[in-house]
Order: sequence, then C-alpha cells, then structure tokens
Amino acid sequence: MKILAKTEIPVKDSLIVLSFAIAVFFGCIVSPPVLMDDVDSVNAQIARNMLESGEWVIAHLDGVPYLEKSPLIFWLIAFSSSRPLAEALHFTPQECS
Repeated sequence: MKILAKTEIPVKDSLIVLSFAIAVFFGCIVSPPVLMDDVDSVNAQIARNMLESGEWVIAHLDGVPYLEKSPLIFWLIAFSSSRPLAEALHFTPQECS
C-alpha cells in the first residue's frame, strides 16, 4: 500500500490567493453588486399569475397585459414551479436510486 505524501502549498501561492480574495472583498464593499434588478421577480410574478388565472397565451402583470416578451420563459417558470421535476418526469423514488 502506497502512502501519499502531503503536498504543501507554497507560501507565495497562498499570498497571491489571499490578496486576490481581499481585493474582491474590499472591491465589493466600495462598489456592491447591483441587487435592485427586478426582472427575476417580474418573471416569477407573471408565471404565478399564469398558474392562478389559467391564462397561458397573454402574460399579465398587475392585471395589465405584458407583451414585451414571448410567453415561453413564463411557461417554463410556471411549469418548473408547479411541481417537482421528478413528479413531472414520472419518476418514482425507486427509479431515482
């Protein structure tokens, strides 16, 4: 039985990785990533409206027709959130194992 020797990471490489991590950390403090984009929540709300109303052809947002995008993305979001993937594909727990 062959025993593998410990491999040590050179100090220089560790300092490079550490300095990169610190630069990213402080860069995000100074200029945080934009989290105010509401596109994902709008898409989810439209998909939810489709599920609740049963209107699958014209997307609605707050009761107003939302015709800026084709409904395919909303159909996919609604389908994926309506039931688990295993149930959608008719897998039983025995088949997944």
